[in-house]
Amino acid sequence: MSEGSKRRGRPPTPESKSQQRRLAAMADDESWPAQVWPVEAFIREEMEARGWEEFLLVKLMLRPVETYHLADMEKPLTEGCAVRLERAFEISADTFLNIDKQYWRCQRSGFYEEQADGSLLKK
Repeated sequence: MSEGSKRRGRPPTPESKSQQRRLAAMADDESWPAQVWPVEAFIREEMEARGWEEFLLVKLMLRPVETYHLADMEKPLTEGCAVRLERAFEISADTFLNIDKQYWRCQRSGFYEEQADGSLLKK
C-alpha cells in the first residue's frame, strides 16, 4: 500500500505534525512581529499628530465623505487609496501598503489573536 493511500484512510487531525512544526518555527522566527496593528491605527495616529478630523482627511483624499470611514477598512488597502493617503500625509504610499500587507499576512497566518484595540497579538 502506498504512503498516500495510508494517509487518506486516517481521519484529519486538528493540527498536523507539519503544521505544528511550521507554527513552532514561526514562533522562533523574529521576522514575525509580536504584535501588529491595522493600517487604520497608523492613519489615526498621523491624523491626531496633525490635529485632523476624519472629515478633513477624506476631503484631502478627494473622496465623497459618505464613501470612506476608517472603521470600515475590512479589506486590504488598494494602491489607489495608498496613493491618495500619500498625497494627504506626504508619507510614501509604500509605507501604508507595507503596514497593511504585514497586518493581513499575520491575520491569515492563524498564529495571532485579535485584541480589543484591533491589533493582532502573537499567540
